Amino acid sequence: ENDGAAIKIQAAFRGWWVRDCLSVDNYCATLIQQVVRGYLRRMEYEFDYYRIVIVQSAVRRFLAKRRANEARPVATMTPAKAGEIPLVSTGFVSRVAPPQPAVV
Repeated sequence: ENDGAAIKIQAAFRGWWVRDCLSVDNYCATLIQQVVRGYLRRMEYEFDYYRIVIVQSAVRRFLAKRRANEARPVATMTPAKAGEIPLVSTGFVSRVAPPQPAVV
């Protein structure tokens, strides 16, 4: 009779022990998943942020170039007088506003 009681006590203890170990294992697995998912989200955020900065800088560069081209005076060559060396051959081009069309 004592053997039967000991077996029941051992079975109850072993069942409790396995359930307790499973809860610890479940907690550890959940913690690992939480850490890995957080890391992956942070990496995804950094990559998205990097792509946004690249696109933003490209747009700003495009707008700055367009504004600079609109503000830049048009380069035109002035006609050379007889006996003068043309300015183009010296590498100098004057920046003069283009001639306005005559109004008739």
